[in-house]
Amino acid sequence: MTKFNRHLKDSSYPRTAVLIVGVLAMEIGFIFSYVGGLTKPYPHHVPFGIVGPSGLDTLLAAKIKSAGTQFDPIIISSEKKANTALLSNNVDAYALIKGSSVSVMVSGAPSPAVSLAIQEAVNQLVHETGVKAQVHVVNGLPDSDPEGLGPFYLVVGWVVGGYLVASALGLARGTEPRLKQALLRSAVLLVFAFFSAVFGILMVRNGLHLFQGNVFELILIGILVVYSVAITSSALQGLVGDLGIALSVILFVIIGNPSSGGPFPRAFLSGIWRYIGYYIPTGAGLQGIRNIAYFQDANFLGPVWVLLIYVIIALPVFLLASEHHGKKLGSGTRNPSVEKN
Repeated sequence: MTKFNRHLKDSSYPRTAVLIVGVLAMEIGFIFSYVGGLTKPYPHHVPFGIVGPSGLDTLLAAKIKSAGTQFDPIIISSEKKANTALLSNNVDAYALIKGSSVSVMVSGAPSPAVSLAIQEAVNQLVHETGVKAQVHVVNGLPDSDPEGLGPFYLVVGWVVGGYLVASALGLARGTEPRLKQALLRSAVLLVFAFFSAVFGILMVRNGLHLFQGNVFELILIGILVVYSVAITSSALQGLVGDLGIALSVILFVIIGNPSSGGPFPRAFLSGIWRYIGYYIPTGAGLQGIRNIAYFQDANFLGPVWVLLIYVIIALPVFLLASEHHGKKLGSGTRNPSVEKN
């Protein structure tokens, strides 16, 4: 160890300075992520179905493609299939061509931003071509949550609870527990996740009536969100100590929240935020809740698998890190962040 490193380790001032600089970096990252991801929302490749006579459907699809990258036209063979795709969240809208008129069916869920963007695009098409078109909003959001933000804030609350409980246990009992304590902590976190999910769903679904859906599936998503965040935070703490708390905030809050598709659907976000949100527990959990609440359980297993992958990876990492630290402690190597008695 060099003289500088010894001084850095023994003196509180350099460590305090490093902490302050670290917090400043996280603050700047927070601002950049939220401002960069959430300002100037604009639709990118929103799936748009087209149903109509052969020839007219391809003509409309070509017209939509030539207008830019707002929408991805998808030709669908029948109105029934298009309606199923709309209610399953496989398309956000579809155009039904009948004679010289066009009816555009738009899903009001999960966000009014999509329906507004489609209505603006249809109005522009009418102005440019003179085609008669009417927009009809179906599958609308409930009056108790007209902006569709209830699921977003529910998932954010779960995420905050997940990394806070992991951080609290790390600060109170040590970030590097022995294997036995790590197993106990993992079980405690699972119990915490269960009660977090149950209370959250009972409050938002049954108390505030913000949305409906299968209560058991909603609770399952809640358990997986809280536990995936909590056990991943614990694994990060087991690998890098207290720094793992900061890494959890960066992953789940600074990156996860603006990329989740809460205030605006992911298709409306800028840059990388549009692509990564689904693969972070915040976005996966939000997609799962929306699929259950608004789209008849469509694509329910996708978000479940994303959340399970976090658990499948993080839990063994946490336990292996704990076993490693336990062996170090048994060999006489002391670490101030090991499990406290």
